[in-house]
Amino acid sequence: MSVSDAPDLALPHAVLDAITHHTGEVVRVTAAEAGFTPGVKYLAETADGGFYFVKSAPSDTWVAHDYETEARAHLWLPVTATRSLLLAHLTVGDHQTLIFRGLRDRNPGASVWADETEVADALRGLARTYSGIDAAAPADLPSSVTDFWPGLTFWRDCAAGLAVAPEGISPTTVALFADLEGHCVAVLSRPEWASEVSHEDLRRDQFLIEDDGTATVIDWSFVTRTPRIVDAVSLGVGVCVAGLDAEMVLDPAGPFDGYDADDIDAVLAALAGYFFRATLVTDGKPERLCAAQLAQGQACAMWLGQRRASN
Repeated sequence: MSVSDAPDLALPHAVLDAITHHTGEVVRVTAAEAGFTPGVKYLAETADGGFYFVKSAPSDTWVAHDYETEARAHLWLPVTATRSLLLAHLTVGDHQTLIFRGLRDRNPGASVWADETEVADALRGLARTYSGIDAAAPADLPSSVTDFWPGLTFWRDCAAGLAVAPEGISPTTVALFADLEGHCVAVLSRPEWASEVSHEDLRRDQFLIEDDGTATVIDWSFVTRTPRIVDAVSLGVGVCVAGLDAEMVLDPAGPFDGYDADDIDAVLAALAGYFFRATLVTDGKPERLCAAQLAQGQACAMWLGQRRASN
């Protein structure tokens, strides 16, 4: 069959024809379910044994903007980070389309970490991913230290009576989290970390983990010139959501060794506030995204509580 014959691919014929031009004759299409980004996403197998991942969205949507950003990132990201997976960026049929060489995840469609072995594989993959990434990044790569993290004031707003704290979190805990949150931007502004580059959206579904344990980071639309402590914390939160020990992310043998405990806690408090505030907005958001944000907020608070109790 041709890709245009595949079910549920609501794409213009011009886009489908352009995809086939790059991949060859498609014999099987499987919808890709992982992640939260809307749009058409699928895995394609071709007559000559090729395997591809394709995602496409109308050019006037925020999703297409993210795809353009990701394509630009692949122009400078080192092979150690991307493994040269991006094969084509198409602007045709009023759509932005990305075609990647496919990798077979040993747990296809996973959005939650299965076990400690998966996390260990991801950490090894990140060590490779980060090698050379700081020097490769363009000088004008944006930093979220100036345009994202300063806006995270949830706990301080709760302490000031401007927001309502989540159920079950005491005023004493709110005050502690507010104090930690207030130190976050200063932590991220440390001059010794100024050149670091972070993925900034590390979750299980942002990794492809093959049968041999090779882990490849994908979805580079949020990459920024930001200290990698934010990657450490966000990865740890996902590990905590899975019911695993988040502290394993900070293993001395991994890429996130050596952070001061108070620095981790400051970023973790700010991230907790981000997720809890996000749960207050539900209109137009997929139900599973709302559920995921609540789970991550609760995991942040739990992990942070455990860390402070052990200090």
